[in-house]
Amino acid sequence: MGDEIETEVYATAAQVRTGTDTVFLGRFDDGWRVVAAGCAASGDAPYECAVEGG
Repeated sequence: MGDEIETEVYATAAQVRTGTDTVFLGRFDDGWRVVAAGCAASGDAPYECAVEGG
């Protein structure tokens, strides 16, 4: 309620934005998995993420 979620999918990658967080997903053979979380935009630079993996 009140939290809007925006999702953009690019072939094997996706970005999910809520009002407070941005999460990046990767598509693997067994499904979608989180590859970065707790991300914040940094202007023209890449996102700064609290958790990254892959």
